[in-house]
Amino acid sequence: MVRTTRANVVELPAIEAPTDASQNPFYVHPNENLTAALVNPPLDGKNYHSWSRSMRKAIIMKNKLRFLDGSCPMPDPFHPTYEHWIRCNNLVHSWLMN
Repeated sequence: MVRTTRANVVELPAIEAPTDASQNPFYVHPNENLTAALVNPPLDGKNYHSWSRSMRKAIIMKNKLRFLDGSCPMPDPFHPTYEHWIRCNNLVHSWLMN
């Protein structure tokens, strides 16, 4: 329930973290692949603004923006998530190049 304080500041209820595996940035859906073109038309040098906006939306929808903005940094090679990070990072790179 939304409450309003005396200063008319709206306080929203706490939202629990999702337990859905697809919300994990390392999750790769079985239909995702290296050759998928996420946006159309592809980048041609003249359409950077619209391509960038469309690509950003597509990357956000796939929960992979963290690999582009640096908020999911590469772990140490001996960390248990290292191989997962490499796989997802390479997937994002391939989407950008297709």
